[in-house]
Amino acid sequence: MSYKEYALTELGWQVLRREADGFEMRFPHASKLVRRDKAAKPAAATGVPGDLMAMLRDLRRQLADRRSVPVYVVAPNRTLEDMARLRPTTKRAMLEIHGMGKGRFEQYGKTFMEAIREWNHS
Repeated sequence: MSYKEYALTELGWQVLRREADGFEMRFPHASKLVRRDKAAKPAAATGVPGDLMAMLRDLRRQLADRRSVPVYVVAPNRTLEDMARLRPTTKRAMLEIHGMGKGRFEQYGKTFMEAIREWNHS
């Protein structure tokens, strides 16, 4: 595997060392350079009941298995998190969930709403 090599001019080195007049070094996307922990946030940290999230994940897996599609086709994680946080029980409320369009609602939304209703009453 080969890597591209870049070289700095003398002025570039002076800018890096903050020795060059009239130049300021900025990193416009510094937040993207921060290494993020890929581990899932604990449910308590997101304000979402853990048992509700687990139930929604299980339901998503079942729906995905029935249609032989990846789980993200049924609902991405953010969609499940929004469902768990907002607990929609009407079509209108469900369509306001991130990632829940009309097509996804027609295929999966009613099943998720029923599950949320049952969870609310348990």
